[in-house]
Amino acid sequence: MTDDDLALIEKHLSDPYWRLTSGELYKIKTADGRGIIPFRPRPEQCELLRQLLDAVEQVRERARRIKAGEIDPESIAEAAPQDVELKARRLGFSTTIGVFLADCLGFRRDFTAQLIDQTADEAAKKMNGIVKVAFAALSEILPYVKLKDSDGELTVDAILDGEVQGSPSTFFAGTKGRGGSLDFLWCSELGVIQFDDPPRAEEIVTGAFPAARHGVKWVETTWKGGRGGKLYEIIEPSLKGTADDWRVKFSPWWRDPRNRSASAVIDDRTEVYFAKIADRLARDGVTIEEQQRRWYSAEWRTQGIFMKRENPTFLDECFEAPIEGAIYAECLAQAETE
Repeated sequence: MTDDDLALIEKHLSDPYWRLTSGELYKIKTADGRGIIPFRPRPEQCELLRQLLDAVEQVRERARRIKAGEIDPESIAEAAPQDVELKARRLGFSTTIGVFLADCLGFRRDFTAQLIDQTADEAAKKMNGIVKVAFAALSEILPYVKLKDSDGELTVDAILDGEVQGSPSTFFAGTKGRGGSLDFLWCSELGVIQFDDPPRAEEIVTGAFPAARHGVKWVETTWKGGRGGKLYEIIEPSLKGTADDWRVKFSPWWRDPRNRSASAVIDDRTEVYFAKIADRLARDGVTIEEQQRRWYSAEWRTQGIFMKRENPTFLDECFEAPIEGAIYAECLAQAETE
């Protein structure tokens, strides 16, 4: 790194959005896992980073106001952010959140975050393959000491003028909640866990969620199981517009610029599908280009009846996909097309 590079970083170091989007500080593994590259987020990832930064700043401002006696700690009007992001697969949101939390470890003192994932292997992959990779890149520029470093915990502290600051920040990763108080709770694939393992979903909601009572709760997930499950119970009032305690957002497959094909054939059922939703797309101001339709057609042949689960076009499609073992699901899908 040149002196000019270091001068540029020092100039913008106090701006978290610049740190996360400039490509100058953080690095990530390539999609094939064969190398390390600068993290340069796509527009949809930049939008997510804005939302994450706003949520954490909202919590910090709320804590300041409580400490100053300006609001009651139990004030409903000042409740901490609770977000559920329903999404298609492979949008890069896990990478984005992981890099964001690496930034929090480096620049926020006494910050505690936790990931609860679908499996222990997935949690370890996000810890070692995203958070630690991003933090290692930051450590090449600024001095830190690792107080704990394992598959399930990364605790770090800054070094200033050769002295450890004594205000460490920690990121936990696993499949279950912990006690204590969290500044940020990241639940990955809770929309799948609620169907595959209902008791654990119940445990997450009743155990981990209270630990982030005054922090950010952020759920990013694909969906499984239709209109049912513990997470669906939580967000149903928001979906119906009768409550706003949980903010439900949606990221469809067509937001990913990589979901394109120049050569795949658009088959009959794909033509029928896009003709069926044409008016709805127009009302939403969405244009699906030919290369995107080609990709969708090829992907549908791979995913079959689970296409809407893996790659929904609209939010309500998340809840329409059949579950494994559904009787006549494939026949009904074919009948609908015909």
